[in-house]
Amino acid sequence: MASAELVWALDGGVFRVRDMLADGDTWTGTVEAGFIPAGTGRVNYYLRATDAAGNVAVLPVEGEAAPFFRPVEAPDVTPPAVQVSLNVMAPITEGQGGVQAMIMADADAVEVDVFLVNADGEVALAIDGMGPWTADVPAGLITPPGITVRVVARDAAGNAGESDIEAVVVPAPDVEAPDVLLAEVGDGQLEGEGVTVSAEITDNRGV
Repeated sequence: MASAELVWALDGGVFRVRDMLADGDTWTGTVEAGFIPAGTGRVNYYLRATDAAGNVAVLPVEGEAAPFFRPVEAPDVTPPAVQVSLNVMAPITEGQGGVQAMIMADADAVEVDVFLVNADGEVALAIDGMGPWTADVPAGLITPPGITVRVVARDAAGNAGESDIEAVVVPAPDVEAPDVLLAEVGDGQLEGEGVTVSAEITDNRGV
């Protein structure tokens, strides 16, 4: 074989010729990505081989009239949608109670990460499930004044979608003792009578 050519054109464009390289009986030609702009629907092409005697073969035989074509697909740049909701399973205060994050994401999500922020900073939570997912918040991370949770979901193309931030208010522990006010007690006590003491006790301080 004397030569082989890859004759190609962008969809609706002018055909161009690219020399093919031989490796034994295998000939290879490439249209570099830089010649294929974004938005191209397909690349049309046909092959032209010439032997030493000048005989020419074209495949397909119609050449430019009915070439092969290769569809060009736009890259996936759409991130998966993801949502998170928080289920507060008990009244919570510092270090007590239960919070579970429940995550839903598009079917193309292949990876999900859950992040919690409290007064000490941000930490990643362990997740369970294959979609939908859940993540339990350890009691030790439930600290005043509250926690927030966000989720990042990624698809196979690496596109990342992020959920809205969900929050739970965590009240500070009550460290104030109640107020005790002894009511007025009459003077004296008669023998044989009981002793009654009354007081006003309020606990409207603290949380």
